[in-house]
Amino acid sequence: MNPLLFRALCALAACLVAGSALAGTTNELLDRLQSAARSPAASDREKASHLTTLYDQHGRPTPSSASALPDKDLRAWFLAAFYVIYYSDSPSHLGDLYLIRNVLVAHQADVRVETDYLFRALVMLRRFDEAKRLSTSSPGAFESIPDVAWLPGARAADTPILVPDPNGRRLEVRPFRLRDDFTVLVVSHPLCHFSRNASRDITADGQLSHRLAGHIIWIEPPGQKLDMTATADWQRELGDQPVVLMNSQGEWPLLDSFDTPTFYVFRGKTLVGHKAGWAGPGDRAALSALLDRAAGGQASEQLATSLASGRLFEEQGCCKDQGWPHSASMTSANAGTIW
Repeated sequence: MNPLLFRALCALAACLVAGSALAGTTNELLDRLQSAARSPAASDREKASHLTTLYDQHGRPTPSSASALPDKDLRAWFLAAFYVIYYSDSPSHLGDLYLIRNVLVAHQADVRVETDYLFRALVMLRRFDEAKRLSTSSPGAFESIPDVAWLPGARAADTPILVPDPNGRRLEVRPFRLRDDFTVLVVSHPLCHFSRNASRDITADGQLSHRLAGHIIWIEPPGQKLDMTATADWQRELGDQPVVLMNSQGEWPLLDSFDTPTFYVFRGKTLVGHKAGWAGPGDRAALSALLDRAAGGQASEQLATSLASGRLFEEQGCCKDQGWPHSASMTSANAGTIW
């Protein structure tokens, strides 16, 4: 888990209970979820499934069961539900956040922290209209939500993507399609310094950037914030290489990790391989080897051995659990080159 996010969640837990120890089964549930979230062996999907199972085994809140609990236990239950939503990227437990917050309101409790995290969950789940309504009806400082326009075919698409305009005030939802030859999909984020290092190294390598021209797309997994300003800055830095937002992790079943950066290389609709992280001088060679495989060529013997052993795919130089604007070249006339 991203250390900054983990510290923020721990600080939230401490804030919610005003510095005292959580009591009862909601505290035990929260402890189990935090332990499961720190597991280094589980994939993102395995972790999401495990956390969801642990939470559901504890039992979902109802108006009567929630009303019977003291506020400190309700706040722990709220945080537990947020953990599940964060890792599963699914709205199936969003109702629990609403229910617990409503009970706290009925108890005349201060719900500014819960409202902030409910807003974050709505942004993460791309429920932008709900997020706007919550922000306008609640006190507090909230991230501005851009207007969203669904282009023809996007609602029926298996993998819609969100494409911001240059000023970050509008998101266009478009259908995504892989190229017929090869596509490099980079799960990344502008606030992940490993992602930024990767984009700068690739841009500085004339041969590699030429091979990737028109074939690479940088895509941000859903997070608690949209970070439109950072995305706009990165898009200006990347020029013709598009930077977009993922709508939902569940719409990308071939991707088994959403740590940033992770490079997924496709030949047509077939996943050739992936490379996680960007931390050393061998990264460009590793990516080039994947491009050779996508093109049907042969990597060098040393690189081929590394590919076979998986050493190129070790997750070093990754931002864990990180949870993007529109280049002037990305018009509807040429969008077919990458969407």
